[in-house]
Amino acid sequence: AKVGARDEELYGTVAEIAFPMLCDFDARHLSNLAYAYALAGFVPGLRDIRTCDADADKTTSNSASGSPMTLFDVLAMEAIPRLHEFNSQHLTSLIWAYATTEYFHLGLFEAVAVESTSRRMKEFSAQRLATLAWALSKCPPPSYKMVFDLISDEVADRGLDSFTEQGLSMMAHSFATVGFDPDSRYWDIISRSVTNRLSELNVRACANIAWSFATINRPADDMFHEIERVAISKMRLFQPQGLSSLAWAYSTLGYDSLPLFENIADAAIPKLDKFKPQEKAMMALAYSRINYSFPYLFNEIASRSLHQIEQFGPLDTFNMIIAYAKVGHKSEQLMQALAEKVIHQPSHHFSPQMLVGIAWAYANTAHHTRPLFHAIAKSLLDNIHKLTANEIASVAWSYAS
Repeated sequence: AKVGARDEELYGTVAEIAFPMLCDFDARHLSNLAYAYALAGFVPGLRDIRTCDADADKTTSNSASGSPMTLFDVLAMEAIPRLHEFNSQHLTSLIWAYATTEYFHLGLFEAVAVESTSRRMKEFSAQRLATLAWALSKCPPPSYKMVFDLISDEVADRGLDSFTEQGLSMMAHSFATVGFDPDSRYWDIISRSVTNRLSELNVRACANIAWSFATINRPADDMFHEIERVAISKMRLFQPQGLSSLAWAYSTLGYDSLPLFENIADAAIPKLDKFKPQEKAMMALAYSRINYSFPYLFNEIASRSLHQIEQFGPLDTFNMIIAYAKVGHKSEQLMQALAEKVIHQPSHHFSPQMLVGIAWAYANTAHHTRPLFHAIAKSLLDNIHKLTANEIASVAWSYAS
């Protein structure tokens, strides 16, 4: 697994041989086995489950997928009652493996969270503390808040000097992902650490940290000024996700820097064909919020999104519609294609509030497509009780227009 060998037949054979013996594995071996399969990016299924535990049939498999039993299900069965035997390294390696493979065994994630709260956070090195936070943020179990509370207290006591640039990014991103916003000390420590160590951070870490602060709506003037300075000097190194995240973060917090947005646009346009629909929608939404006009960017996003319309999710569709309406950018083909997307999507995919916004957008741009307004009306009539007075007034204005 460490050398990147991709032999699924071999991995499957090893899994079949290993699973009846898992009760003889100690904590280190259980952790290492999961870690190896995560490195290989392979979660093998099992044809004939015979675990050491006679009560194993009482333990459900991965409830997130509802799929047949796999090696990771049996590993979780063996590990959960024995987590007290795992040291901090083995505990974090185990949950890292499940998070990395996106094999969200809810019972294991909750058990790891509970076990973590019973320990002193000082047992965890900086890397393991960041790994624990990152893994739990991928599938927050019921007890995640207690763990994140303990982690934030530990950061307040320990500081972040011993964290790597990746660990620093993971700490910010994990807390923002789960929406856990402890007192300002935590974010102040991160912003000071980032500001002091910015030369060490790569562009991905810069974008992730900016996104994290914007997600929890926490400005940090000095940090964002320094990130902007470094980002402009390294803009060619940003990938599509980093460019869209950076633009979205700065626009969300009202950091309206013309040089930054000019550089992001110039770097994004040659790479637009590599942008996912969500990244294009985020980019358009970000540029619709600032006080500068970038018609050439909106032209490029529109023309290079038409072939991807079927891949746009409801939120991506909504964000694109709102962005183009806000800046008043005329793109008949794009707006028509997005309208068709709304019409043919099941109505429950769009919340009533999203439909109110879509109606406003098409009325505001004078792009009147009667089938779209019929579809919106039909859905809103069934959900009128969910609208506020202002939203009802907005709908009335849209249809009157």
